[in-house]
Amino acid sequence: MDPKVQQYEEFVNEKLMMDLRKVEARLDKLLLQLNEFQTLQNLIKKLEDKKIPDRHMRVYSDLGHNFRVQANIPDPTTIFINIGLETYVEMDLPQASKFVAARAKGLEAGIQSSKTAQQRIKANVRIMLEGLRKIQHLDFTA
Repeated sequence: MDPKVQQYEEFVNEKLMMDLRKVEARLDKLLLQLNEFQTLQNLIKKLEDKKIPDRHMRVYSDLGHNFRVQANIPDPTTIFINIGLETYVEMDLPQASKFVAARAKGLEAGIQSSKTAQQRIKANVRIMLEGLRKIQHLDFTA
């Protein structure tokens, strides 16, 4: 095999494809976080709209893998939100709504950036593969 062809193949497989996997993993993580914040935003809106008179609420929640729990919330006017690094801050509902909206906007920007990087890497892979085809075709005709 031509060393130049081997060099291009190694670059595509070891550099570009690895970069693509990293970007796709980051994109998946950001999409999951955005989904969680959108779910939280919907919950906050429901709590704001409900106007609970007795300030007590019972909820059922899915912890994942279809494991559900029942919880009693003594004061649904404030919630704790993970702001990062496993640090939780107590916020009232309007504050929480603003925080979640700002965080979702930041995540959407990160998602857009990751999608752009993903498209750029895929384009580079296509260009490299087309170059490989041309090199191999020239070798076969020579």
